[in-house]
Amino acid sequence: MTRAGTVPEVLELEALRRTFGEVVALDGLTFTVPDGVLFGFVGRNGSGKTTAMRIVCIVVRLAAVVYERAVLQTGGRVRLREVLRSA
Repeated sequence: MTRAGTVPEVLELEALRRTFGEVVALDGLTFTVPDGVLFGFVGRNGSGKTTAMRIVCIVVRLAAVVYERAVLQTGGRVRLREVLRSA
């Protein structure tokens, strides 16, 4: 969460979980990427890096459509976080 005087987040994941049948690919993945920061995402093979980033990319694509509609409907600026919470 952004507080007065802090840098806003551009990406925030909280308790992300993904399973493929019995296999748990992600279990409680949580991190925040502040605006303007170069962020590395590393881990051993099979640790869920690609799965996590695929989920993020899908959410961003879907959110872009929702965001665009919200901007068109309001005729002004809308924060993406607010759109996602209300969607």
